[in-house]
Amino acid sequence: MTELEKKRFLLQKLGGQYQLSIDCPEDMPLIQDLDEAHWIATSAPLETFNCDPVLLKYLDADGNGRIRTDEIRNAQKWLFDVLKDTSKLAGKSDCVSLDEINNENPDGEKILTAAKFVLENLGEKDAAEINLAQIRNRQEILGAGVCNGDGIVPPEVLPDDPKTAQLITDIIDTMGSKPDASGKPGVDAELLEKFTTAAKDHLEWIRQGKIETDKESSPVMIWGDATAGAYNMLAAVKDKFDEFFNLCALVQMDADTAEWIELNEAEVREKNLTDVTELENCVKSQPLAKPNPDGLIDLTVRVNPVWKDQLDAFSATVLKNPALNLNPARFTREDWKSVKKLFAGYATWVSAKKGPEVEKLEEKKLRHYLNGRTREVEKLKDIIEKDKEVATELQQLENVEKLILYHKFLFEVVNNFVNLKRLFDPTAESLIQAGALVMDERRFDLAMKVNDLAAHKKIAVNSNICTMYLELSAKTGDKSDTMKVAVGVTSGFADNLYIGKAGVFFTPGGREWDAKIIDYISQPVSLSEALRSPFRKVGQFISKQVERFKTDRYKELETGMNKGITNAEKKLTAAKPAPVAAGSFWGSGSMLMLGGGLGLAAIGSAFAFVVKTLKNVSMFHILAVILGIMLIIAVPIVIAALIKLRRRNVGMFLEACGWAINARMRLTYKMGLLFTHFPAYPPDSKKQRGDLTRKMVKQMSWRKQRSKQWLAWLLVILVICLALGYLAFAGLGLGDKLVKIFTGIPEKIVSVTKSKTDTKTDTKPAKPAASEPAGKTQPKK
Repeated sequence: MTELEKKRFLLQKLGGQYQLSIDCPEDMPLIQDLDEAHWIATSAPLETFNCDPVLLKYLDADGNGRIRTDEIRNAQKWLFDVLKDTSKLAGKSDCVSLDEINNENPDGEKILTAAKFVLENLGEKDAAEINLAQIRNRQEILGAGVCNGDGIVPPEVLPDDPKTAQLITDIIDTMGSKPDASGKPGVDAELLEKFTTAAKDHLEWIRQGKIETDKESSPVMIWGDATAGAYNMLAAVKDKFDEFFNLCALVQMDADTAEWIELNEAEVREKNLTDVTELENCVKSQPLAKPNPDGLIDLTVRVNPVWKDQLDAFSATVLKNPALNLNPARFTREDWKSVKKLFAGYATWVSAKKGPEVEKLEEKKLRHYLNGRTREVEKLKDIIEKDKEVATELQQLENVEKLILYHKFLFEVVNNFVNLKRLFDPTAESLIQAGALVMDERRFDLAMKVNDLAAHKKIAVNSNICTMYLELSAKTGDKSDTMKVAVGVTSGFADNLYIGKAGVFFTPGGREWDAKIIDYISQPVSLSEALRSPFRKVGQFISKQVERFKTDRYKELETGMNKGITNAEKKLTAAKPAPVAAGSFWGSGSMLMLGGGLGLAAIGSAFAFVVKTLKNVSMFHILAVILGIMLIIAVPIVIAALIKLRRRNVGMFLEACGWAINARMRLTYKMGLLFTHFPAYPPDSKKQRGDLTRKMVKQMSWRKQRSKQWLAWLLVILVICLALGYLAFAGLGLGDKLVKIFTGIPEKIVSVTKSKTDTKTDTKPAKPAASEPAGKTQPKK
């Protein structure tokens, strides 16, 4: 049995779930036979992976933004088909040796050819391997050689053929250009064909307008070489003459139309007379002269001043030419028609101009390019065709890049998809972790990117994992980036984690981000924290109530004092009150003594009851009662916390990020330490005992030291008094004596008060008996 057969489908338990172990690249083909039900994840969104985005594009074959099990299988199969040696896949290397590529596979052969082409263009023909940086330097690859597969040739790639390079330059100047794969402007077959066609058409158009050698004119060039200049003078004023004679015809039909043709006073007022351009345009738009029913114009007298120079040039060049010999002083519509008819052939030839794009080039140069003996055009055609021939090799550049990316990342992708071993391994960097948060003296490694915080929170609350939502921000130059992450708190305490707390976040590339908590899901983090939480909450509640009570009492006291001062001021201004009668109840001192005695007796009885009760209860019973109360409060909370801690589910935490997780992965106490922990100090670290502040305190004055020591002595004395009090009650029988004393105090106070009251009563004169007659006195004894 081979070693691979022994390791076949080795399942390891992780998070309470058996997962396929992919320990080496040779184990990767096992995923082809593993049922999807045994994959930890069946699909995952692309944005949750921290790797090269181009890799994710290749993995996501259907472009739906998610990676599925079939796409992972296809990627693994393709990679193992085009490689002869797969033992280096676990090395995360972005270099692929040419010897590793399987040239017996059709895809592998094309990839090998393309890789050699790239290295040759980069001037590294003898290189034994190709890396990711080389294949991504497309402009240098494609710009280094004459042929780059796009069928576009820039003039710079032909330094040894200046004539053909000049042809390319002339085509770019006349017909435009197309960007070469290297980014330089060049010419392809389409532009070359347009150039040659335009050159032929333009040369033919020039031939039609030429005068034969033995003649002075032609149907087109009626005045020989002077035809072009005369026609240009005619063309400059053609539209204005047509306008003038048409207006004359209109006035001839209706004389009243002459009034609205002229510029009236209202239109002049609307013009901005200070704007030279507006005035010039206004005058230029007016007829050459005032329209008249005779339909003639005298070009030698008053005409539109804006057009005077053009009209003078037209008269001197055209009208006064011996071929016409027309009178400029009486230029009529018929004269104008004869002039246009004379130049109709030339006008038709000008309007039918062909190949105007190449007009800027000399006729001699155009004929040179079209001369078959010079072969510049034919040479350029051959270069373009050769350039297209390497297109097949260049199409494999993406496959070369895909091979290098799979070579570097696919082993890790499988270990972050088929199983989640990399996620739990603190020594490895998982592709699905957004990074690590440093906050509150701890390092939090369970961090995932979050796009929709509300949607994530809705699912993550069921994972029973205490979750912080943080907003990250970082700046590089003028560019500011932001990101949101969800971070799990899996061990320790969460007392000092609150919304608004700041920390620092490190992404896998080592980039540092400012982090701030913006939301929170409160869940038990540890058993000890669960025990503390009820007492902390009770303390917070009592503190709030005391503060509220104190505030209310201060307000009542302030109100009462204000009222008392006001009443006192009123009484001082009023008359003195009458004295209290001696026989009244409140004026009697004995009654006050009686009331005070009864009050003191009640207090003594109550205190005696408390002392007697405490004497009859042992300290053990007191502690037992306190412990029972604590258990009544803590046990339900502890049980609930234990249930929630046991139900913590890492799989559901990932599902909140959009993953499709097959198994429930329970987060145990020990697993929680993998994600949230206090990092160890460097190995050579040494701790110096004693707080440095003690040395600082010693440097203070003696008075300041004394002011800090009295509190410590007070606490020591209080502890000693409590200890002595307990010994007195329990060992010396002081409790019995106190009971007797405080039990007898009320009786003594009442008897003393009563005797004093009786004595004062006897000293008063006796009232006469009711049966004796009034006014009579009793006999002396």
